[in-house]
Amino acid sequence: MKLLLLCILASAVQSIGFTSLDVSDGMSHNSIISITQTPDGQMWLGTYDGLNRFDGFDIFTYRHSESDSTSVLSNQIVRVEVDSGGRLWVCSDSGVDIYDPGSDSFRHLIKQKNFNVYDLQELEPGRMLIATNRGVLEAADDSGGEMAVSRYPGMDFRVGAFCKKDSLLYFARRYTKEFFCKDLGSGAITKMEKLPQLSEIVSMDILSDGHLWISSNREGLCRVNLEDGSYIIYRHKRGEESLCSNFVRGISEAPDGTIWIATGYNLSILDPSNGIFRTVESDRTDPRSLSNYSITSIFRSSDGGIWLGTFYGGANYYHPRRNRFHLLEGAPKGLDGSIIGGMAVDSGGSLWIGTNRNGLFHYDAQKGLFRRFPLSDSPEKEDIKRICFSSDKKRAYVCTAFGGLNIISIDGSVRNIPYPNQVYDIIEENDRYAWICSMSGLFLLDSSKGHVTRISIEQLQNPPLFRIASDGDGHYWIGAENFLLRCRLWIDDEAEGHCSDCEMIPGVSKVQDLIAGKGQESTWAACRTGLYEVRSGEARKVSLGTPGSSVFRSICRDSGGSLWMGTDNGLYCYNPEDGSAIVFDSNDGLPGNTFNASSVLALQDGTLVFGSQNGAILFDPSELKDDENCTAPIISAVIAKDFRCSPSNNGEIVLKHRQNTFSIEFFAPDYVSWKQGSFLYRLEGWDPEWIETRNLRSASYTNVKGGSYRFVLQYRNPSGSLCDDTAVLQIRVLSPWYLTHLAITLYLFLGLCLIVGLIQYFVIRKEASTREEMNKVIVEKDSEISRLRQLSEDNLRSSLLLRFCQGREISDPDYDFLSRAYSIVAENISDENWSVGDLATALGIGRTRLHVRITEITGNSSLYFIKAVRFSEAEKLLKQGELPISEISSMVGFRTPAYFSTAFKAFTGFTPKQFQSPRSK
Repeated sequence: MKLLLLCILASAVQSIGFTSLDVSDGMSHNSIISITQTPDGQMWLGTYDGLNRFDGFDIFTYRHSESDSTSVLSNQIVRVEVDSGGRLWVCSDSGVDIYDPGSDSFRHLIKQKNFNVYDLQELEPGRMLIATNRGVLEAADDSGGEMAVSRYPGMDFRVGAFCKKDSLLYFARRYTKEFFCKDLGSGAITKMEKLPQLSEIVSMDILSDGHLWISSNREGLCRVNLEDGSYIIYRHKRGEESLCSNFVRGISEAPDGTIWIATGYNLSILDPSNGIFRTVESDRTDPRSLSNYSITSIFRSSDGGIWLGTFYGGANYYHPRRNRFHLLEGAPKGLDGSIIGGMAVDSGGSLWIGTNRNGLFHYDAQKGLFRRFPLSDSPEKEDIKRICFSSDKKRAYVCTAFGGLNIISIDGSVRNIPYPNQVYDIIEENDRYAWICSMSGLFLLDSSKGHVTRISIEQLQNPPLFRIASDGDGHYWIGAENFLLRCRLWIDDEAEGHCSDCEMIPGVSKVQDLIAGKGQESTWAACRTGLYEVRSGEARKVSLGTPGSSVFRSICRDSGGSLWMGTDNGLYCYNPEDGSAIVFDSNDGLPGNTFNASSVLALQDGTLVFGSQNGAILFDPSELKDDENCTAPIISAVIAKDFRCSPSNNGEIVLKHRQNTFSIEFFAPDYVSWKQGSFLYRLEGWDPEWIETRNLRSASYTNVKGGSYRFVLQYRNPSGSLCDDTAVLQIRVLSPWYLTHLAITLYLFLGLCLIVGLIQYFVIRKEASTREEMNKVIVEKDSEISRLRQLSEDNLRSSLLLRFCQGREISDPDYDFLSRAYSIVAENISDENWSVGDLATALGIGRTRLHVRITEITGNSSLYFIKAVRFSEAEKLLKQGELPISEISSMVGFRTPAYFSTAFKAFTGFTPKQFQSPRSK
C-alpha cells in the first residue's frame, strides 16, 4: 500500500496544480510583468495596463488618470518592489512612484517619459539604487523625511541587474557581458574576471545556499560559488532532463529547497542536491496547469507559495497545501481522465480500477505499470460498477452494468456469469457463497458451481438494488432507489438462500453508498437526497451546515472515525463526534468536483482513493483535516467623510462627530484557501453580538454615538478553524460641541429659566384676559338687561335692529331694508345651512352689494347680521320658557345643543339657561 502511494507521489511534481488569476477575476491585463508583496500580505501585480492589488479576496486596479495628480504615472508597469521599510516602489515607462497606503495614492519620485528601470537594490533602510536607461540613480531619505534622487557616484554606466550580500554589491553591466563587485565600505569596484560571458542579464539573486544565481534572457542560468569563483551554467539540452529553455526570466527558491526557474517556455524545477530538472508544462486542456507557457516573472510570497506571471495568461499561484490531492498519473489511454466506477487492492498491493465503458485496468505498484485487463469485446459490457476481492484475495468480483458478473481468478482467468445482467454490488457470505445486488433484485451466487439463484424479499417483488453491506451481527443493509432495508440473509442446509426479518427504514431513498454500523454504531447512507444516519431503526438526515450539493455519491470512514463523502459538488468531511463539516472543491486543489457512486477505497496506510469523473484522486486525510493554515486578519482602512486611514493593528483612531458614519475594510491574505474563508467582527459597545461574513470584506456603521469603541476582527479558514491572531482597532468618536457636558448643563439652566419665564408670562396674561372678559361681560350684561327692560314685545324687533346698528341713526329706507332682511332670515332660521348668499338671493341683490349695504348701516358684516337674528330669535324663545334648549337650538339653525350653548354664550355673554324663563326651570 505504501509503495502504491509513493509511486503516485513520485510524479507529483509532474502534476503541480496552479490557481489562476486573470481578467475574468478582475485583473486589468493578462500579461503580468512583475510581482511583489507588501508586509501586510497583499500581492501587487504590475501589468501592461495598470497595477493590481490582490488581498486574497478582491482585486483593486490602479491606472493613470490625467485629472488625478496622485494616480500612478503610467499604466505600463515594468517593476514593483518593496523595501525593508515596507514601502512599495512602482516603476513604469514614465518614472518611479511610491505608494502611500494611508491615502491609497501615489507620490511621484521620478517623473520622466521613455524611462526604463532594469533593477532595484536596497543598500540600507532609506537608500535605494535604481538601474535605469539614464544610468544608476540613488534615492535616499533626507533629514526632512522626504526622498531625494541623485546620480549614484562611481557608476556612470548602465547596469542591468543588482545583488547585495553583506557589504558587497554585485552587478552586471548592461550589454557588455561584464560582472563587477563593489565594496560598499571602501567604494572600490572589482571586475569579476572568472565569470562567463553571458548576455542580457535580467536578474541576480543570492539564495540560501550562499551562491550567486544569474538569470540570462538568452543563455540560461548560471550558479556562482562566491567563495572560489567557480560556476555552473545550466542550459537547455534537447532530449535530456535539462533546463526547459535558455530564456530565463527569473528564479525563486521554494520552501523545500528546490529552485523554480521561470523561462520563456514553461517552468523548470531544479533539485540542487542532484542537479536534476523537472519540467512543468502548460496544458490548455487542464485548468490547473500553467495558464501560459511564457513566464515573465516569479515571486515567492510570505506563505511559501510561488507566484508566476505570464504573457497573456494572468498570474499563477502554487502552494503545496493546495496540492494535497493527487491524480493517478501515467495512466494509459482509456483510464487517464476516465469516470471511475469501482476500485480495489489485491494482496500484492496492486490497484484494480474499473471505468465507465473503458473496462478494467490493473496498476502494478512495484513496476509502476498499467495494463488494461480485457473482459469483453463489447464496450457496453465493460461498464464497471463495483470491484470486490474475496476474503482470501484469490479471486476478484467485477460487477458490470450490462455484462453481468465477472470472476477473475488469481491465475488471470475470467469467468463470466451473464445472469443477472445489471450487477451493481456483491458481498461474500463465505468462501463459497456471495450475495448479489442487481437491477433484477437479490441473488445468491455459488462461486464453486457458478450457479445463481434468486432470493425473494418480503413484501417486495424483485426490486432494483444498488448497494449491500454487512454489519457483522448477521444483518445486511440493502440500498435501492426507493428504500433502505435491514434484513437477515442466511443459507440453509440445502444451500438455498433466504431473506427474513426485513425492516424497512422510513425516509431513506435513492441510496448510492453504505457503511453498515456494528453493534450500537450508526449506519450511514449516502443518497442523492443527502446524508442519513440510521440508529435504532430510525433515520436522521444530517445537516452539514455547508453550502453546496446535497447529492452524495460515495462514503467511507478514515482511521480517525471521520466520514468522507464524494458528492456532485466536491468532497465532504464530516466528524460525527462534534458535527463539524468541511467541504473541499476545486478551489482547494481538487482536479474536479464530481464524484461517482460507491467509488471509494481506503488503503491500509490511511490513504483514501476516490473515483471521480476526472480520474482516481488520492490524498492523506490527516493532511486535510489538520489544516495548519491560519492567516491573521488585517484591518486595511477606515473610511469616513473627508477621512481615510490605514490603521496599524492594536492602533487607535479618532473620528469627529461629522465622521460618525464610517466603514472599516479588512482582509486576510490567505492565498492557500483562495477566497474560501470567512470573517467574524464586532464593534464592542455598539454591536450586540458577533457578525460573520464570507463575501463582504467591510463593516459599515451609521450615526454612531460619541464614545469609545473597540473593533475586533477574526478570520476563520475553510476548515472552520479560527486564527489565534485577531486584529483590534480602538475607535473614539467625538461628540459634537453642543452635546458636551458643559453644553448640556447650560441647556438645562437656560431651559429652566425659559420655563419659569413662560409660566409667569402666561399666568399674567391669563389673569389680564380674564379680568377684561369679565368686565366686558358685566358691561354687556348690564346694557342688555337695561334695554330688554325698556322694550316691549311689540317693539322688540325694532329694538334689535337698533342694536345691530350700534346706536347709529338709521334712515327709514335703511330701517325698512333691515326689517325686510330680518324677516327673511327669521323665516329660514331653522335651516342651519342658510347663508349670506341665500339672503342676497332672497333680497334680489348681489352678495357683495348686500355685504356693503349691511356694513354701512350697522357697522357689522352680513354674516354677523344672520347670527344676530338667530340669537335674537333664540333669546325670545328662551324667555318664553315653553321649549327645551335642545329644541330651541334646532329651531334657530344649530346642529347640536352643545354648539348652540357655546355660540350663544360667546355672542350674548350668558348661557341659554340664564335666559330661560323661570317657568321652564
